[in-house]
Amino acid sequence: MKDNNINDVKPEQGEETKQTVDVQPEGIQIEEVPAKETQQAASQAGQAQIGLLQAMFIKKKVLKTLPIYKQHKVLFEIKDWVSSIIFALIAVYIIKTFLVWPIAVSGNSMNPTLADKERLLVTSYDVRFGSSPKKGDAVICHYPGRTTKWLGIFTVKTDFVKRVMAVEGDTVKRVNGVTYVNDFALDPQHENGRGLGSRSGIRIGGTLARVGFTYTKDVEGNLTYYYKGNEVNLTDEETREVYFDYEYTLGKGEYFVIGDNRYNSHDSREWNGPDLPILYTNDVSGDVGPIDKSMISGRVRRVLLPFKNGRVVENDPTYLYEDHKN
Repeated sequence: MKDNNINDVKPEQGEETKQTVDVQPEGIQIEEVPAKETQQAASQAGQAQIGLLQAMFIKKKVLKTLPIYKQHKVLFEIKDWVSSIIFALIAVYIIKTFLVWPIAVSGNSMNPTLADKERLLVTSYDVRFGSSPKKGDAVICHYPGRTTKWLGIFTVKTDFVKRVMAVEGDTVKRVNGVTYVNDFALDPQHENGRGLGSRSGIRIGGTLARVGFTYTKDVEGNLTYYYKGNEVNLTDEETREVYFDYEYTLGKGEYFVIGDNRYNSHDSREWNGPDLPILYTNDVSGDVGPIDKSMISGRVRRVLLPFKNGRVVENDPTYLYEDHKN
């Protein structure tokens, strides 16, 4: 006698063995669960167990359907904000570095061309991929060793707006306080050191001396200092308190930049020539001297704001002359 209706038929060769057991009591119905729904339930159960780190990279539309999202909703929202901020910073960097960007003028060193707080449109693509800056171009540049804090967090190079006054092959020199480019005086009012820079000078024979210093350099690189033709002994610190006469021809990729407000600008003129000890500091006492192309980040094209002052900023090589506006 066969209990429970067990089908015990021996399968033919090549045919799978199938057994079915019918043990349900009479009158009780067992509802079969479709295979598709069973698979979905198993998938959802698996997704519910997904790791938090993995969940960070799931599309938000899908993520919101998972229990883990409800459990860590605040964390996921923070992640979205951080991702958006990082993306925005990267976009700003790319646009600024390779395309165009706005910048505000800080200070009066470019008066009368550019006023304090005016907003400028600067192009960077042409400096990076096009022609080199030309004499007379107004540019955004950096100085050696000068940095600032962006957003109070990131250390970035400080931006300065100046005009290119000398390029490769030009000769710059200082004589008795006056700086020349190819024998044209840039700041003749600085004759004898009047109003020249911030160096305080030193006492020589009871007289305060700031200009009129020269030096020679021997084959071993040793420097000998002179004041008005007479040899003097100076420490490295003292050489930083006076202005030496020098003459220098700009090399490949070098630029001499100066503010249009010739007598109120910290620029390439703050330098004692190529042989004197150089001190790059993160304040206005730092040396500048010639800068190279990598220190020029863009050309100034327009004044954007305020609207009433909107105008094109022209290349103007006539700024080479001190009396260019007279």
